[in-house]
Amino acid sequence: MNVGQRRCAWGRVRATFVSLACAIGGLAIATVARAQVTVAVSAPANVPAHTPVLVRVEVNAPAGASVRLSPPAFAPFTLTRTDRAPTDTAGLRGRQRLEWRFVLLAGGAGTFAFEPFEADVSGPGLRSATFRSLGWSVAVQAMAAPGAAALPRADLTATDPARLEFDAHVAPDHVYVGEQTTLELRVGVGARVRERLRRSPEFAFPTVAGVVSYDLSSRHASSALGDVHVYRRALFPVTPGTVDVPPAQLVYALTPEGDPFGVEDRVTARTPLRHLVAVAPPTVGRPAEWDGAVGRFRASARVDTTHARVGDALLYTLRVEGTGNVLLLPRPPLDVAWADVATAGERVAVDSSGELAGGSKEFDWLLTPRAAGRVRVPGIRYAYFDPRTGVYAFADALPIALRVASGAVTQPVVSAPARRADVPVRSELGVVRRWDGARGAPFVTRRAFWFALAGVPAPAALWLLATGALGGVRRRRDGIMAADRAGSASTDRARATAALGEFRSGVSRLLGGPGAGTLDASTLARGLRRAGISRALADECTAAADRWARAAYGTGDHDAAPAVDAPAHARDLLARVAHELEVRDAAARGPDASARPRAGGDTAPVRVPRPAHAGFAVGLALLVAAVAAPQLADRAARSVRPAERAEAVAAFDAGVAAYAAGDAARARDLFAASAAAVPAAPAAWFNAGTAAWAVADTAGAAFAWQRAAHLAPRFPGVRARLERLPVLAAGGHLGAPPPIDPRVLGAVALAIAAAAALWLLATAVSAARAGARPGAHWSGALACYLVAVACAGAAAIASRALDVRGLAVVRAPATLRPDPSVTAIGVAPVVAGEVAELVDDEGGWRRVRLDGDREGWLRAAQVAPLADAPSPGQTTPPQ
Repeated sequence: MNVGQRRCAWGRVRATFVSLACAIGGLAIATVARAQVTVAVSAPANVPAHTPVLVRVEVNAPAGASVRLSPPAFAPFTLTRTDRAPTDTAGLRGRQRLEWRFVLLAGGAGTFAFEPFEADVSGPGLRSATFRSLGWSVAVQAMAAPGAAALPRADLTATDPARLEFDAHVAPDHVYVGEQTTLELRVGVGARVRERLRRSPEFAFPTVAGVVSYDLSSRHASSALGDVHVYRRALFPVTPGTVDVPPAQLVYALTPEGDPFGVEDRVTARTPLRHLVAVAPPTVGRPAEWDGAVGRFRASARVDTTHARVGDALLYTLRVEGTGNVLLLPRPPLDVAWADVATAGERVAVDSSGELAGGSKEFDWLLTPRAAGRVRVPGIRYAYFDPRTGVYAFADALPIALRVASGAVTQPVVSAPARRADVPVRSELGVVRRWDGARGAPFVTRRAFWFALAGVPAPAALWLLATGALGGVRRRRDGIMAADRAGSASTDRARATAALGEFRSGVSRLLGGPGAGTLDASTLARGLRRAGISRALADECTAAADRWARAAYGTGDHDAAPAVDAPAHARDLLARVAHELEVRDAAARGPDASARPRAGGDTAPVRVPRPAHAGFAVGLALLVAAVAAPQLADRAARSVRPAERAEAVAAFDAGVAAYAAGDAARARDLFAASAAAVPAAPAAWFNAGTAAWAVADTAGAAFAWQRAAHLAPRFPGVRARLERLPVLAAGGHLGAPPPIDPRVLGAVALAIAAAAALWLLATAVSAARAGARPGAHWSGALACYLVAVACAGAAAIASRALDVRGLAVVRAPATLRPDPSVTAIGVAPVVAGEVAELVDDEGGWRRVRLDGDREGWLRAAQVAPLADAPSPGQTTPPQ
């Protein structure tokens, strides 16, 4: 073989190897592309004849790829509508999800198999390829839908031409709880009545209590005899018993026959009262997993990505679809051993285009892997009751296999020997490092506080009784009091005489000089000036006395007759004279000088008798005892036995050390043991909630933080912890205790009341020594005491709001039921950690009221009353 032949042979071998390598590479690329693209078809397995069928096609492909879907031939079904949902790329990490919806109209009965859907995928970095879904089939059943026997299609033409017929039917009238029955309203308008109608008749479905309803498609027909309209509504009873369907009302207006322009006659027609009987599903054969779903369903599950990493959450979705009341389908439990499970959202799609209402409901969970390796999301068996067959069945969602890659945990790194590998730490929140003791009940919850508040004015009252001030002491204003008791004359002369007499008598008493009969004008002026009265007031008094004398004795100018208020003017002048005398005496005596009585003797200040000193001492003692009684009672209530205190402190310190070392699960147990030893210690509850939150125990964290917040509303950091709970983020108020400490308000109330008592006592002593009227000094002390009472009332209101009796925390996601029975259809969902108000208790069920006007029944094991003290090692009370 020459050189040319050898080169040619080697070239053929090299070309063969290159072709083989290209083929292998293309096959690998195609295999990778096929592994990255999936086409899934979702269609109902069984449908009634001549009803719409919804077929969903979902394609998962790399982001940026171009996807073109080719549907198969749908014969003998009829394609009525095609829709495409927007492309979804949120949270898919470089992938996209596309969805098409095809609405088909089923034909006659039978089982029909269809070819797969084909998806042509192309794009940068991808080899163009065609991907096919699995084959799918639909079974069409020739069965009568509920209510079909009550209104056969022949009724669409059976109409009296001269009448307007309005009737209602409920079929079937005996159903299970949660099973569909159909309410049909039939309006038959005869041809002759149709010509007399001024406008279209108006009607409305009746409001039926105790059912969930959906509007179904209506039917219409026209003929020479008239028009027939059939309106339908699906009813789902939620409780067993007899349901009354009230009459429906139809209003229409007719013109006189043969006169289209005549006055119309307004007519109201009503249907008869109908009844519906609902019975509970049987207990025989009822599985433990059944939670109230009634209908016929199938289930499927999916994840948003097959490339999971440790610490990165993935979305797991369970889809339940079929015929039935999908709106109230309960969420099943999901337990995954290799990941943390967090409840996410729900989505409902109701389909009421056919004879039977149905649709789909999707439940989402967030799964956060804790360890790398090959794992599997367990399958879910969704239990439901099939009312057509009368037996319980399961809709099985197949398990999903995943491979979890290693990833970086976002939590701070701690020493390996101290951390427990099976418990993840969700957050590194700080804990209180020092046990600060127990909190007693607020002052306002004890009788000693109210007795003290009521007894604070006692010292001042004893002083006034001892000095005789309450019985009436001698005062310098006796002349004024006498003038107040004098009667007024009936004429101007009588009034002037009375005013002059009162004025002379009062001045004689105040000045201690000559008698009232010898007090002329010159004597009056000299006496007032000598007593220290100002010139202006002395001249005014002299002029007034001269005017009253001329009017009383009929001398001088009669035009200067006094006004009708002469006695009042006299009393005012006497009061001003008395005030200037008091000011003069106070300036003459000085602060330390004793009072010296004047010649009159009537105005000598009152000396405090010796028994008043004993009353003052007893009053002060009562005041001190009243203020100290609540403090002593609070200290006695907060006292903890030494053994319990030592146990609580030891567990608390051990919990702080464990949490600092990274073992949050053990720290939670230790803090809970400390709280169980001394339930009134807010620091132990605060730390127990923080540790529970770190290990993803939302219900335990909510329970502990709520106990800490109700014990000490102003505890540092407890308000920020409560805001981490999702319930408070939605604006709830049951789980948000007021940030007001009733202990502080109670202490402020006692302090203000004591200040009012001291004020009243000081003013009473001062008034008694000066001979003044003590009542004039009481207004300020009384206002101060009223402020103290208002503070005490506010403290009582805050204490009532902080009382944990009647409150509970929801342990796990659940559904409220209208009645205490597992056969009752759920009405509203609740989440773990919500705070509920306990309303009633009946046979292992609790009636609760939650934020958002939600009220219903939960199992007693699903709620943890806040008033129950836990046992050591638990953050919530045992079930």
